[in-house]
Amino acid sequence: METAAKKSLTAVLYLLGSIILWECARPVTELTVLQSEPIILAFIAVTMLLSYLRLPGWLQAAGNGLMLLYSLHYFFFSNQALLSAEWIRQAARNIYQNFGILWQGRLVNLSDLFSTLIFFVLLWLIGQVLQHWIRAGRFFLFFFLALALLCALNTFTFYDARRSIVIVAVSGLMILGIQELMRVQESGVKPGGKKLYSAWFLTIGMTVVLVLAAGLAGPKPAAQWPSPSSLFQKVSVPVLSKNGSFFSAGQRIGYDEDDSSLGGSLAMDTTVLFTASSGGSNDYWKVAVKDVYSGKGWKSSGDSYASLSGSYGRFSILNPYEGNTAVSEETATLTFTNESPAILPYSGQPTAVQVQGGRLKLDQETGQIQSSSGKKAKTERISYLQPTFRIDRLRQVQNGEDPLSVREKDLQLPNSLPGRVRSLARGITASQNNRYDKVMAVVNYLKSSRFSYSTDRVPRPTGNQDYVDQFLFRSKIGYCDNFSTAMAVLLRSVGIPARWVKGFSSGTYVGQTTETIGGKKVPRYVSEITNANAHSWVEVYFPGSGWVAFEPTPSFSGPDKFSSVSSGKEPFSSSAAQGKGMQNKLPAQTQKAAQPNRQQKTEPQSKPAPQSNRSLNATGKAAASSGNQNGPAVDWGMVGRIFIGVAAAGLLLALITWRRWLTAFYVRKQRRIKIRDRDSFNRAYKNLFRLLRLKGLDRSDTQTLREFAETVDRRFSGNGMLQLTKYYERFIYGNQDTVSERQSTLLDDLCAAIVEKMNPAANSAGRPQ
Repeated sequence: METAAKKSLTAVLYLLGSIILWECARPVTELTVLQSEPIILAFIAVTMLLSYLRLPGWLQAAGNGLMLLYSLHYFFFSNQALLSAEWIRQAARNIYQNFGILWQGRLVNLSDLFSTLIFFVLLWLIGQVLQHWIRAGRFFLFFFLALALLCALNTFTFYDARRSIVIVAVSGLMILGIQELMRVQESGVKPGGKKLYSAWFLTIGMTVVLVLAAGLAGPKPAAQWPSPSSLFQKVSVPVLSKNGSFFSAGQRIGYDEDDSSLGGSLAMDTTVLFTASSGGSNDYWKVAVKDVYSGKGWKSSGDSYASLSGSYGRFSILNPYEGNTAVSEETATLTFTNESPAILPYSGQPTAVQVQGGRLKLDQETGQIQSSSGKKAKTERISYLQPTFRIDRLRQVQNGEDPLSVREKDLQLPNSLPGRVRSLARGITASQNNRYDKVMAVVNYLKSSRFSYSTDRVPRPTGNQDYVDQFLFRSKIGYCDNFSTAMAVLLRSVGIPARWVKGFSSGTYVGQTTETIGGKKVPRYVSEITNANAHSWVEVYFPGSGWVAFEPTPSFSGPDKFSSVSSGKEPFSSSAAQGKGMQNKLPAQTQKAAQPNRQQKTEPQSKPAPQSNRSLNATGKAAASSGNQNGPAVDWGMVGRIFIGVAAAGLLLALITWRRWLTAFYVRKQRRIKIRDRDSFNRAYKNLFRLLRLKGLDRSDTQTLREFAETVDRRFSGNGMLQLTKYYERFIYGNQDTVSERQSTLLDDLCAAIVEKMNPAANSAGRPQ
């Protein structure tokens, strides 16, 4: 076979092998926190390319090492400067400590950073094995293992691997066919040249088509083991469930009965669970209340089921409101899908719950309502009371006025709670002289710029680490469970009874209709509630008013209405009463995977020829006393010193001009991002923050996104940054997906203004004028 033809076939084999390796690694982007497909794909592509080019081992290791350092920085240390040595020291210390943990066999205590490092080292090793099998022509075992892995993932996790199985099957059959062709050619048989290639590839193509047709059109018996993925997601595997957020073990956002171990990243899931038709546009749908905080999550103090019939007044858990609370009567109809769990959510204070053809039962500890048979209902009809709380009456409440039953249950805290959590709670509320203002102080603290809302890269506490302590003092990033649990614990720490509530937020408004109630047509708001609307919040007890819902999670407003002293009985939304939570500070970070440093042997260098003995003749010229002389001698020591000097000078120049070339890099990156959807807009918006930071405009911890945008617009005499920030908030909080040319124009104009109007003096100043 001609060398050029062999190289071409080898390149095709490497390309197909990279596709198979990518399809096998792709589930990681859904099953772990490494939810960045481009980074993992780039890592595989670079690994395979460096091997295909047969570069020296040290060069391959150096390239992958740099990729690893950048990825670790972006994934775990993005709040520190890229060229800072501090984060490298922190990463090295973390890796060193985890080697000790690994040596002791305590796998459940490995950190996310170390788990990421191990994953990519394993991915690199698998890539090396794949390359060896491709070159050796022994690919069938890898082909079989790849298909077995994808079948297992498709069966035992929520990951849908059907498409990947097809791609791997096609790629694997093509590799096997090409390898057989190369073996035929290398055996000395030389029939036909191009005709052989054409016939061979035609045969491979027909074989692939026939195999796919048989697989897709063939009979498919029903599953003998229904939904094994849901069963395995409930099995507690220590290495997966107790470790940090890297192995999220298929953890998706949605309603879950078990809240004993909170934390970890969540994969988004927009599966519709039910639609709600009600008279309120901001109804929260409660499912259960938990009152025992363990340090890791929430449990109920017990379970005591009773038949839910007759008057609901005999159940205290269903009567949260007291005499000082004005209520209005509302009704709602919930229609459930096949994907909904067997739950019966409700809002406010239910007075009647009806389902078709079934009796109901109530857990008197948690307030959860279910059908007596435990089966799912198709529809649920609810009558309930919606409260309006008087703020002036809430402000009259002081600690020490609570009933004994409330104090015993709703002030519980574990003995292991770190003292600094209690100290923080006292510090937040010290300046307030009534319960309502103390509660609001905690709400505003959690909604401040100190914390960020995200479902990605959210750690799970390890070892004896407390869930709330970790969130308040270490990660400062999380979703509703983090914020609501932190609020309940902080309030309990200062003697304010609080309980943790789980259910669903109001969902997505899909339309308005009318319904005849009592002979009158009344407007009804129709909302769609999905798994992504699963939510948790806090209820705080106020003697005389009852249990009041508060919303500590940024961008959520809460279900209850409040009336102020000045406005009499005029109600207003809880977002106004509970303070306007400050917006999240930073654009959502896209998940970036870490790439390991490849440890590979360097090829042995050829030994230099021994120097011949030399003597000087009378003319001072060097003459060989023995052996042959192959050209002038080279002073390798001098060459090394020159190389080191040039490298040091280049590094010094790069350090001196780092702001300039890094600015050029981000400007180029900004211009290359094409705004096509929400993700591309978020990438461009985040890159804009980096560019502004390099130009001396850095957002402080106390600034909201809009406050920082106003600072930027004042500097450039425009309003582009504020408009972009509003678009960003709509993408993040409003589930908006459509983009427009206007957004791309705003980004381009602001980028151009930054480059043109900022001078070096302003850059070095580090602060906006």
